[in-house]
Amino acid sequence: ERNLLLPGGREVLVSARYVREHPLGPVRRVVVLLRGTEARRRTERSHAELIATVAHELRSPLTSVKGFTATLLAKWERFTDDQKRLMLETVDADAGRVTRLIAELLDISRIDSGRLELRRQPVDISA
Repeated sequence: ERNLLLPGGREVLVSARYVREHPLGPVRRVVVLLRGTEARRRTERSHAELIATVAHELRSPLTSVKGFTATLLAKWERFTDDQKRLMLETVDADAGRVTRLIAELLDISRIDSGRLELRRQPVDISA
């Protein structure tokens, strides 16, 4: 694959392959495929934006988890039971956020690869 810049500034992706009757036989044809790169670039940008968002969304709760656990480990005796419970509930909530985010990422991965199983069922919308 190669990118080719056309007159006028449009870019296309050029793919080529040989066609043979037998694996080691002579080349019978050459197939050349030209595709616009706009859709591919949009997809690449979307993936880059998704990765940046995911990194931020993971970093935020993990920073909180690390901070609370480090504080609890270093100063356990200084905190009341209510303070400890509040910190541990915060850690639990942030761990839940990370777990949900990872589950969503796995769903996105399954959708992209065509492996997501849909379970369709009737739903009563009048209820």
